[in-house]
Amino acid sequence: MLFLNSLKWGPIEEAMQWDTASSFCRKRGLRLPNREELLAAYKTGNKNILACINDCHFWSSDEYAEFKDYAFYVSLSKGFAEKDLKSF
Repeated sequence: MLFLNSLKWGPIEEAMQWDTASSFCRKRGLRLPNREELLAAYKTGNKNILACINDCHFWSSDEYAEFKDYAFYVSLSKGFAEKDLKSF
């Protein structure tokens, strides 16, 4: 485990939909980070957080207010947040 900006980073087993990622965290007594926490992790410039070879998108806990089928993810290799279908 790696701790950075008060976040606990652990191994990622596979790409997950939002519900699966949220459940994965809860089962371990953790939570999905919010957008601001993920963007802060990107801004540290610590490339050892995760093995991002191409573009790594990580779900945030932030849901899109207008459409509950959407949530925000953050690109830790490019440093932006965007919304997408939770089932993506």
